[in-house]
Amino acid sequence: MGEEVLETQEWVNETYGGVPGYQGCPEDGRAGWDTRWSRTIGLQHEPGSSPAADFGPGILAAVDRSPSEE
Repeated sequence: MGEEVLETQEWVNETYGGVPGYQGCPEDGRAGWDTRWSRTIGLQHEPGSSPAADFGPGILAAVDRSPSEE
């Protein structure tokens, strides 16, 4: 079991567990697609996007924007 992976799983589930459309990952310390998927879905909530299976143009534009542009 990877402690850092487990910490990530716990964080992402705790942080985004109440977000509509979020799908949690098992908290087992094993890296894999479930953890990647949950992280992808959860992080889309930050700029106000709807959860989706991948990052679309809106998310990519938000990532590309520098802090001075906001």
